[in-house]
Amino acid sequence: MVLTFVSEGEERGGVREVDPGRDLGVVAGLIALGFSTEMDDRAAASLREMRRLARLWPWIGWLAEADPILRESLGGFIWEEPVPGKRTLQVVANVSLTPAPGARGWSIICNVVTHPEYQRLGIARQLTVAAIEAARERGAEGILLQVYDANEPARRLYSQLGFRDVTGEIDLQLERATPAPADEAAGYAIRRLRLSDGKMALDLARSATPEPLQWMVPVRPVEYQPDALTAAEAWLSDWMAGRHTHRLGAFRGESLAGMLTLRAVRSGPAHRLGLFVDERDRGHVEHALLGRALQILAGKPNLPVWATAFQDHPEAVDALNRMGFRERRTLLVMRKALR
Repeated sequence: MVLTFVSEGEERGGVREVDPGRDLGVVAGLIALGFSTEMDDRAAASLREMRRLARLWPWIGWLAEADPILRESLGGFIWEEPVPGKRTLQVVANVSLTPAPGARGWSIICNVVTHPEYQRLGIARQLTVAAIEAARERGAEGILLQVYDANEPARRLYSQLGFRDVTGEIDLQLERATPAPADEAAGYAIRRLRLSDGKMALDLARSATPEPLQWMVPVRPVEYQPDALTAAEAWLSDWMAGRHTHRLGAFRGESLAGMLTLRAVRSGPAHRLGLFVDERDRGHVEHALLGRALQILAGKPNLPVWATAFQDHPEAVDALNRMGFRERRTLLVMRKALR
């Protein structure tokens, strides 16, 4: 089923700018249709927020008119096609264009989706070109986007338009967590992180996360260096959601060399973990941190475990593979300079 809206007096389709008040709900439905099998928790949360804004727009639309930053964050282009025999246009494709939150002067292209009935007609190319030109007209220094490496048609399109791979995130899955043999990293001490370790944890997250990823999704200080009240609120939120967050650190003397975050859940779909390791310590602490995490999971519900590793951290990928994880997908970051 194609998503439609009534547009009296219009019969010709094509590309036009997104009108949030008119299009947000329709675009959200199209994104859900196109990315239903690919959404992670972050993408699902963004989609929920888009739908919430669509419902509230009749009451908050004036804010966008008064706040150019808000309106720019909801920018982009859609493609319309006429419904045969009716004076109605249907939205069949979308591309969003937003400012990069972590890099002044850069833009992000995202939510590039075409309804299955209208794919392979060059619509995605025309929408992406429109977004590139709009970013250029606004004086953007460059554009970032993300695409799964298995999506060869999209990667080929972006490469033809001048985008180049710069980094990526690899998702790996362990079917079931089983306790790993105790493995201590020689010269390092493994222990749970404390509130007093927050500054070191934040610094490590920033230094270990590839810069283009931080341009798209900045490292949030509150996640690594919370005050006591914020930490208590996070604990309560975890408890109400049926999950428990564990943070383990590998210390070289007084310095934090590596950090593992584990989010264990009481019920599905899966536990999740992520690794940050200082470049000087890579290859020395990953296995020990992962072993501790799997020991923690031995007392938790027997669910799959998903892990995310940066493409430029092969030591983490190797350690995960040796623990039984298998690579499932890689989300690439591509970049195009405009000046």
